[in-house]
Amino acid sequence: MEAIKIEMVDDVKSKYYSAASATRAVCEVFDIEREELLGKKRSLKQTKPRMALYYLAYENTAHTTTTLGEYMNRDHTSVIHGIRKCKRLMEESNIYNSNVMKAHLLAMQYENERKPHFEKLKAEVQQMVDRINRERLNEL
Repeated sequence: MEAIKIEMVDDVKSKYYSAASATRAVCEVFDIEREELLGKKRSLKQTKPRMALYYLAYENTAHTTTTLGEYMNRDHTSVIHGIRKCKRLMEESNIYNSNVMKAHLLAMQYENERKPHFEKLKAEVQQMVDRINRERLNEL
């Protein structure tokens, strides 16, 4: 019998933080619910924070525009357009720029809080896999 191997796959292999941490931070800074942020509405109340999320997630995670589009239920071209628009808005508005930077810092903080919990869970899963492998070897 072959030993069980576990590969932990999630967005922890990010550059700085996960898309989930970025989403949470953008929601808090821009005072918007997650469902609204990721929803289909296109008023400024939703689009400005959404563009900030596109930008932050693309620049600070390991995700491509395609995977971000899938995460946000959008086409990759929408993500590209949103990133460009966000950069323009950041240049034009100090307030918007400040909010995007606040969301960036908050996402980093959320990621730092999240990682120890993930590492603990990863260790627990590895212990279970090791125990199962030992039991399988003993059966041989």
